[in-house]
Amino acid sequence: MKLIGLTVLALLGLGFAPAGAQLATTHAGNGAPGFQGAGDVVGGAAAWVGLEAYSVAYAAGGGKSVNVCNASDVACVDLTFGANGHLSNCNTVTCTVGASDCNSISCTVKTAYDQSGAGNCGGLCNFTQATIGLRPTLLVNCQNGQPCMVFAGGSSQCLTATGYVGTTAQPYSISAVGIRTSGVATSDWLATMPAGQGSTNSFVGTTTANNFGTNAGNTANVSATDNVLHSVNATLNGISTATLIDGTDHTGQSVGTNAIGATMQIGCTQTNFNFLTGHINEIGIWALGFTPAQRANLNTNQHGTLRWNF
Repeated sequence: MKLIGLTVLALLGLGFAPAGAQLATTHAGNGAPGFQGAGDVVGGAAAWVGLEAYSVAYAAGGGKSVNVCNASDVACVDLTFGANGHLSNCNTVTCTVGASDCNSISCTVKTAYDQSGAGNCGGLCNFTQATIGLRPTLLVNCQNGQPCMVFAGGSSQCLTATGYVGTTAQPYSISAVGIRTSGVATSDWLATMPAGQGSTNSFVGTTTANNFGTNAGNTANVSATDNVLHSVNATLNGISTATLIDGTDHTGQSVGTNAIGATMQIGCTQTNFNFLTGHINEIGIWALGFTPAQRANLNTNQHGTLRWNF
């Protein structure tokens, strides 16, 4: 059975920043007091990656977002957060990796770090890709001067995390911000492979133009315009699955009963097809069912002026 996933849960090696790579500036329009990440709104994510901080506490500790590399991996650098929740060493003016500026050259995302702290993969569920040509790229000014990961479906780009401990039965939830590029009929944001369930997936994605689908054995689609940034917050619970997109809650969906599996991929399915053509800003999974209020609060937070501001 074909996997359908959310393109967007992101994302390996460690790099070392050269002298001068750390910059004090942040993205334009951000940095005012009051930042809250997704983890401050609903704590306890099982795995979460993003180009803004998961929580105030993670940002305050200078936590890592992604590891990016310049051409041919001559240099790789961890992009880290400032206390305001935004990247501290990469912005629309300068984003330095070795002697290269990612505003001018194509920097690839080698690792998207799990910021949840949950350690559900025998350690953190970091999403990685060793092969340069199969990695998403970093777009420094993706939305309102803020960054995202760009997946080119035609280049089979995908990030993988393995070793999720056991399985988590429904209900479980996802939260993401991203874009599917117009005209692409099938693009997976996040997929998981439950043990013993072959090529079925259990996450959010798309199967037709201007639609967003949720699949855990069966697929339920709702309207979502292509080439537009969306926040998606879904609770998967069999025949009562609910998917909130940009404030509109679609309830009573029937999507099947698959559990979270040991392998998770961002930008494709576990069988390495249905590659995303689009952007992912953040994506995460919770081993619990969001309430309607939690879905709404996450949506408000993601759209807010101190977050993605859309």
